[in-house]
Amino acid sequence: MIAIKKTLLLWENERSHRNETIYWFADSENVVSFLNKGSGKPHLQEIIFEVFTVLRNLRSEIVPIHLRRQDERIKLADAGSKVRDSDNWSIDDLSFKLIEEEFGVEFDLFANSNNKKLPRFASEFYEEGSCGLEAFSLDWSRLGVLWICPPVKHLIKICRRIRSGENMEGVILVPVWETAPFYHFFFNTQGGAVHPFVLAKVCKPYIIQNENLRDTPFFGFTEFDFKLLYFNTFVNLNK
Repeated sequence: MIAIKKTLLLWENERSHRNETIYWFADSENVVSFLNKGSGKPHLQEIIFEVFTVLRNLRSEIVPIHLRRQDERIKLADAGSKVRDSDNWSIDDLSFKLIEEEFGVEFDLFANSNNKKLPRFASEFYEEGSCGLEAFSLDWSRLGVLWICPPVKHLIKICRRIRSGENMEGVILVPVWETAPFYHFFFNTQGGAVHPFVLAKVCKPYIIQNENLRDTPFFGFTEFDFKLLYFNTFVNLNK
């Protein structure tokens, strides 16, 4: 039911799927029953009420259809739900609090509703409370002081964006992996930060892996350090 609610909220936010009949396949007979008859349990009925409120705003209707688990469409959905997201991590609250107090960060650029550190955040997919979808599509100069706790796969792209000539300010947490492709985008051969970055500190925060993936490098106290880098392209840091 929460998945249905979030999907409808996304469509409402995007102003899409209006005046339509929505066919929702589910392997749960309970979901079909809830959508057809409601529920006697208050916490479920509250979600059902929210679903139909959004449907009314969309001027659409939903038709739930029960499918067996052996159905290929259900198998495909199950496979997608089991994909592991090793990028769904954040740092402990105490470490972040010290960063927040020192740098006055205002916007969490790569987050979701579970791991966000600030009220204002951007998410890859639609999340309740998100201020924007897909961080690279946003104007970073208008977001305030950025907090960037990034997926490693995006580090090179993030570095290029910061060097793009746009005006922006923030801090980014980078793992010290000297053999990684991204490393020399941020550091010189002596380990110092390269322009426009300034080394703020070396740190080792406690990593919270929100998918509880203990076999990833990002879990608990890591064997490697992180470097916290400050950047401000509103000013010429070479002066």
